Amino acid sequence: TMKLNRENDFHVNEKRVLRLMRILHLKSVCRRKKNGNYVKSTPEVTAENLLSSRM
Repeated sequence: TMKLNRENDFHVNEKRVLRLMRILHLKSVCRRKKNGNYVKSTPEVTAENLLSSRM
């Protein structure tokens, strides 16, 4: 919708674009959600167990 509005002289509503895409059986390309890429590392210094918890 934004691309159509930028390139053309007339305004196109998002609902109209969605309706036309449904009629033509078109689907938009969606970005995948980024999951965290956290890498678990071993600590250099391990803290002593002050609470004496037994897990």
